[in-house]
Amino acid sequence: MLDTITFILALIGSIGTAYTVIMTFYWHRISIDVSITDHAIAKDTVVLYMVFTNNSRLPISITDVKIWNRCIPYSCVKEPTTVRVDTRTTGKTIVYREAIKSLPFPVTLPCLSGTSGFLYFQIPQENFECASNSLTVELNTNRHWTLRKTLSLSEN
Repeated sequence: MLDTITFILALIGSIGTAYTVIMTFYWHRISIDVSITDHAIAKDTVVLYMVFTNNSRLPISITDVKIWNRCIPYSCVKEPTTVRVDTRTTGKTIVYREAIKSLPFPVTLPCLSGTSGFLYFQIPQENFECASNSLTVELNTNRHWTLRKTLSLSEN
């Protein structure tokens, strides 16, 4: 009788331990969603407005974002760079002017959160080609994890 009770308690403990290990692995896995909501392409630059979402229960930092063009990866400019200037006027008088800058790196995402912003890429004009409505993006993280995904470019 005592052996049966001991066996049942040991079995319950083993099942509980296995459940905890599996759920800890599941909750702490790396899971990032990324999308492009706006883009501007000029002769030698690409500006993307990107949304990053951390679906993990641990914080993560994005250390680099690259776009692939003609099988060559191009990293974004890491320092904040002015990508747009918003101006509001009343008549001929400028009421408001703000310089919009690109995201500084690294992009830190707390658990179960997200952020968005502009990313600025410089690509030599002779190498740039954007013939389709999609772009391959690669994210590098502080956890030595790389996500490469082909994203659609939304219509402006």
